[in-house]
This record gives sequence, structure tokens and C-alpha cells, in this order.
Amino acid sequence: MNIYISGPITGRTEYDCTIAFAIKQSEVESFGHTPINPWAIGAYLPKLTHEQYIAIDLEIIRNAADAVYFMPGWRNSRGCVIEHDFCEKQGISIIEKISDLKEVSE
Repeated sequence: MNIYISGPITGRTEYDCTIAFAIKQSEVESFGHTPINPWAIGAYLPKLTHEQYIAIDLEIIRNAADAVYFMPGWRNSRGCVIEHDFCEKQGISIIEKISDLKEVSE
């Protein structure tokens, strides 16, 4: 499955985001899934507004994700909350514990 990784970015250092998303990407891969890492994708985009990044993320989720994994702390992120609401409205699977990926892959 293609698993989009949603996590807080605003207010965090570039280093913290790089490490946090890399760890989750590795964990998703360890369950045999294909991670979609928006932090890594963002490195190839020009400087955009928060709203523009969210719009791109929602299109990626809509068109490429089978499920979305929400990293700890997602409820404190406006972008993550938007992504979560979008998933609920679109019927896209939501994963809140990385250990639940095992169940998804079986």
C-alpha cells in the first residue's frame, strides 16, 4: 500500500523534520509498504504558502495514498487536522499507530 505520512512541520526545525519523517518513512517501509514522505517532496518544491503546500498534499493524498499515517502530535498541527478531515470525508484509511500498519498489510 502507498502510505502518506502526515506530521507536524510548522514551528519545527528543518533537522527535526528531516529526522522525524525519515524515521517514519523507514518504519512504513519495514512493514512492506511504500511511504509517501511530504517533507522529502517539499524539498523539490519552490517556496510556497502554507495553503499551497496543503493543497498539494491533499492532491497527493487523493491521487496516490491508500492510507494516511498520522504521526504523534498531529492534532496540534493545523495542516495535519486539515489532512485528517479530508481523509474522513474522502473515505481514505487513517492510521494513528505505526503498529497498526501490520494489520493493514495482512
